[in-house]
Amino acid sequence: MDQSAVPDAQHRTPRIPDADRVWFAAGASWKLDAYNTIDFGYAYLRMKDAKINHSTEGQVNHQLQGEFSPKVDIISVQWVRAL
Repeated sequence: MDQSAVPDAQHRTPRIPDADRVWFAAGASWKLDAYNTIDFGYAYLRMKDAKINHSTEGQVNHQLQGEFSPKVDIISVQWVRAL
């Protein structure tokens, strides 16, 4: 379990609705020849449901209340050429 840096609903923002998460990741490498390699990676992040109670202050006050159920898929491909 990767613990979030956001302590509570008042500090959580809709831009980055961070929450405690679990990472699942896998990768593979394919050596094409003596000089070229292709790497593949996949990661899935499952975050805990997170409440938000965010307000702004200034000329116009806004209040946002709700709950996020964030999930993230990360796919990566890399080509490495050794000289």
